Amino acid sequence: RTSGDEGNIAVMGAFTSAIQRALLDGEVDVAVHSYKDLPIEDVPGLTIAAVSEREDVRDVLISKKGLKLKELPEGAIVGTGSLRRKIQLLQIRPDLKVEFIQGNLDGRIKKMKEGNYDAIILAAAGLIRLGMMSQATEILGEEEMIPAVCQGALALETRENDTEFKNLLAKVNHDETSVATEAERVFLTALGGGCNFPIAAYAKVKEEELFLHGMYASADGEVVKIDKISGHKKLASQLAKQLAKDLHQKVTEAKRA
Repeated sequence: RTSGDEGNIAVMGAFTSAIQRALLDGEVDVAVHSYKDLPIEDVPGLTIAAVSEREDVRDVLISKKGLKLKELPEGAIVGTGSLRRKIQLLQIRPDLKVEFIQGNLDGRIKKMKEGNYDAIILAAAGLIRLGMMSQATEILGEEEMIPAVCQGALALETRENDTEFKNLLAKVNHDETSVATEAERVFLTALGGGCNFPIAAYAKVKEEELFLHGMYASADGEVVKIDKISGHKKLASQLAKQLAKDLHQKVTEAKRA
């Protein structure tokens, strides 16, 4: 049981740190994380040995009355625990009221049905893995709601010195997802952010080419910048750093103006 399960998602590594401690203590040999929940700081003694093939990266809207995002009445209350989602949502529908909601997936859906939320936004991947995708009212395209860094991917973590498990996990690593998610995490790191910062990125690998779509915003959401970059996948880190630099400069200049 983690801090995230108890609803305290403000804690760094809310969904992951308790599991990582169990790894270091030898209580478990392999940890399976939602990659987007892993902080960008490395934990000494642990390593990501594999990344799973990515599930659907998109976000979904679940609304009480079955209304889609553009059909929600003016002033409707939408719940999310993500500043990234809040900022992008208000770019599409500035008239909405976006309020904080926390807890695990089941808990958030229950709070919406029993509380004052007209709708909530969640990751499609979580709904799919729990067999609950039928509850989604609308799937939001990754162009209008750029996903969180590493959304939809699972990271398999083990101890750095455990050769047996590192070799075992390497067999299930999905190369394209591994390259894409690494680029996204480099982008996030270059902007100095974590999962609660207004940063979004989605990378795709097609043959030898990497395509990276990123968003960076000021904390108050008043300045939002979105851009893309592409190039050979061997240059993934350089491309990610360049996109981060470009967006940071655009946001900084816009705030000064």
